[in-house]
Amino acid sequence: MRAVLLWVCLSLPGLAHAHPGLSADVERLTGQLEASPSAPLFLQRAAMLRQLERFDDAVADVERARAAGAATADWRLERGLIDAARGNRRAALEHLDAYFAAGWASTAALDARAAVLAESGRLDEAALDLK
Repeated sequence: MRAVLLWVCLSLPGLAHAHPGLSADVERLTGQLEASPSAPLFLQRAAMLRQLERFDDAVADVERARAAGAATADWRLERGLIDAARGNRRAALEHLDAYFAAGWASTAALDARAAVLAESGRLDEAALDLK
């Protein structure tokens, strides 16, 4: 199997190039947002900015998405994930709990809340999110 993969990579070098990365994706989305701003695109860019640890920019995009009419569940989820990633436990729990209280659920939200609860020493509660 490895020999086949190696052969494919050597035979088709155009397929083996590296992805330009999240920064390039952010730039692409920025261009799309300049042409046609929308809540889903702001949230998509916020998620990428979160992954790049550009938390202030990510929060600003969540607020832009919110102003553009993003569903409460969508902006609460992303804001909770941002706050969890930046270590703002109280705010993360506030947003994630509001997300869950509205009847929504996602693996990312459960994982983030479990991590925040565990970091806060609330291990029994964290274990419930991991079940």
